Amino acid sequence: MIAGEFLVLAAALVAATIYIVRLQAELGDCNEAMDEAEEALEAADKAVEVYQRVLMDVAHNHTTLEVTEDGTLIATHRSFGKIQIH
Repeated sequence: MIAGEFLVLAAALVAATIYIVRLQAELGDCNEAMDEAEEALEAADKAVEVYQRVLMDVAHNHTTLEVTEDGTLIATHRSFGKIQIH
């Protein structure tokens, strides 16, 4: 009788171990995805700060903003002459 209970217990432990390993693998994948998303958000935040700075300079008439035919934005700061900021 004890051998049967032991087999059931061993099977339950194996099943639980497999389940935990699978959950850890899924958690690792989720962490990688979250890290990539965090890096993308930080890059987007930096880009927004640059665009904000350029637009504020344009609004204060310190910078001229040009759009080329291929869609590239060129900001030229007036006090520095023809230096492209972006």
